[in-house]
Amino acid sequence: MSAPGVNFSLDLDGIPLTIEPETGKASASLQVMAPLRFTASYPMDRLAFRINERVDLYGGRVRLGKGAAHAWLGVRGDGMHLSLLSTLGVDTKEPLQIPCSHIKLGDGTPYWTPQVVWPRKDRTIGTGTTFFPLYLGPQEADPLPILYPGPFRILRKRRGWMLIEAAWADGSRVTGWTLERYTTKKVAPVLGSGGGESYEGECYASDGPLLAKFTLREQAPVSVSPGGPVWAWVARTLTVDALPLDRSDGWIQVIGVPGLLSDPCSEYEHIWVHARDVLWTGAPAEH
Repeated sequence: MSAPGVNFSLDLDGIPLTIEPETGKASASLQVMAPLRFTASYPMDRLAFRINERVDLYGGRVRLGKGAAHAWLGVRGDGMHLSLLSTLGVDTKEPLQIPCSHIKLGDGTPYWTPQVVWPRKDRTIGTGTTFFPLYLGPQEADPLPILYPGPFRILRKRRGWMLIEAAWADGSRVTGWTLERYTTKKVAPVLGSGGGESYEGECYASDGPLLAKFTLREQAPVSVSPGGPVWAWVARTLTVDALPLDRSDGWIQVIGVPGLLSDPCSEYEHIWVHARDVLWTGAPAEH
């Protein structure tokens, strides 16, 4: 979050938002509409995108399993570009594009590359360490250049052609037809390396002060400090936990907003509302 004279961070939990990542920029723009309405930014390299449902590309020649977290390269139109090289060891000459409707944000669970499903030894084939064409059918039309050494399973043979498939434990696969001259009985070491990262940290804090409940009016402004710059607005009537109203200037420091969390290693410092925007004051909240 950036407001005149101050920068601070917040965590979001279960809040719908719009993310506008831009290729070549270090940060993506986040639009949050409720329970507070504001605009923020987030480092592009820490956006942990996941595939929210199985998706087939190139007529089914590439299938990505649900929950996969590949290398996200940027946005183009209504889709995200990605690479499979660092996760599945599969390289394509052009980045794969996934519709944004198939993408969700990760929940902090580390991602580990799924295991390769090895076919039966007598049905295993390799493709070397150079790009080879993968077709929809046994004819040289609409090739998809792929670099993946295998293991591939031989599904079918037809006059110099092979229908082959590589598979992973999460449901991902690469399948299609290629000419036998592009295959080899020796399977080279798999490209890429697995692994995942979690960006969640942990902090431990002592018990905080006794809180009170306040109900804020719709469109109430939210400031970064008492009388300071406004950075958000209450989207609709909202009940929050806050420190008791004991300041002579009428400003109230909000401690708990549903779905909105302070930086895990610091106190709430930048969510202030004025008593004139309070519709109702309740009993002390449990803390």
